[in-house]
Amino acid sequence: MKCLLSLIFTVLFTSCMEHTKFGYTDGNGNRYIITSGVLQYIPVTPEESSSGTYSGGEAKVITLHEVQFQAIRKVLQDAIDDQSIHIGKRIMGSAVIQKDNAAWIINPQAPQKNRIEGLLEEFLVSQK
Repeated sequence: MKCLLSLIFTVLFTSCMEHTKFGYTDGNGNRYIITSGVLQYIPVTPEESSSGTYSGGEAKVITLHEVQFQAIRKVLQDAIDDQSIHIGKRIMGSAVIQKDNAAWIINPQAPQKNRIEGLLEEFLVSQK
């Protein structure tokens, strides 16, 4: 299953390479790769988790409509632009936004973090 998801993502990602690519890691270490047209969710497995038991669930790759991509892009860019929520080191519960070759660590208490994660979850759940 993981190989199939990786293959699907590779094909979809390659077709969207001319667009901006974002990465997002939530407070639990689950990763999201976002491009125009594709949202890939890469969950933490129990083997990767600090507790040895946490699981982020099932990996998923969904198609994003342009309006969905723009909504995600906006909340990510808003968090990137708001320097008051950036912190210097990764701490428990913090998030990381990656864009091109840069990265920003987001304070766990930042409301932007909740908006980003809510939107990503909404899109993932809406395409079961």
